[in-house]
Amino acid sequence: MWLWARTDARLLGTWRSDYDRTVVELSARPDLPDASKTKLASLFGKLELRYSRRYCYSKLEEFERRSRYRVLGSDAASVAILADGEIHHIHFEGDAYWMTLGASNVREFFRRVRDDR
Repeated sequence: MWLWARTDARLLGTWRSDYDRTVVELSARPDLPDASKTKLASLFGKLELRYSRRYCYSKLEEFERRSRYRVLGSDAASVAILADGEIHHIHFEGDAYWMTLGASNVREFFRRVRDDR
């Protein structure tokens, strides 16, 4: 059983994948072939995440999901959460954040579209 006492107010609200910023980052990667960059770029800008104190609601086109998450730790610039058995390290930059995706170390950026703090 998880204890839900910890939260990080910076997460609360609705976030959308930032296509432009993510693709700029992706384009600068010399280690990825252009075909991979094009394929990856087609995936960004569609995901919306809404964090409440206990749940993360994800929406990707018609697919919606609710997952519990737990704050594992935080510092002045980031928060680590456990969701669906995976640890996600979220790095804040004002009303935006980024996190790396899997082993590829591609950074996906998100921008806040609604603040629920």
